[in-house]
Amino acid sequence: MSVHTNIELYKDIADAAGVDPALILLVVGLSNKKGLLFRGVRSEDEWRTHTVTGIKANGGDGQASFWTTGTRIFSASDEHFQDYDTTFFHYAPGKKGTIPRMYIAGTKASKVGVDHEQDSLNRVYRDLSVGEFARLEVVGTHFGGYESLYPIMISHLINYCNS
Repeated sequence: MSVHTNIELYKDIADAAGVDPALILLVVGLSNKKGLLFRGVRSEDEWRTHTVTGIKANGGDGQASFWTTGTRIFSASDEHFQDYDTTFFHYAPGKKGTIPRMYIAGTKASKVGVDHEQDSLNRVYRDLSVGEFARLEVVGTHFGGYESLYPIMISHLINYCNS
């Protein structure tokens, strides 16, 4: 699906993230254009391990880690907004005690040997060293929920996509 064909989907994603739809379109468009892949990490312990030893190819479907690009970063469906099983809304949010956090790793499809397909879920069948991915992290306060972190993480995604 082309990035500009389902405007209602992007409005729904933007509403859930608390940002302008133009920012969602920017992340989707740039990640598709540049072949960027993203992976959410729920657990702070897993995140800390990734920052020291890298990301292992050990997802739930055999020996692969799962990465998304384009619309799939935010929605599991390109027909209607579905936040379950998505990098941004499902896997990135985590907590340590009462403190909300978001962790997203970013890389280029060409860097990890994946044929880039727009708006897709991708499997990476090898381990990634620490130098092969960027680490995007937002830590909140015990006074806010994940929703308070969403606009900040969108900003980090845009900065990464523009780098």
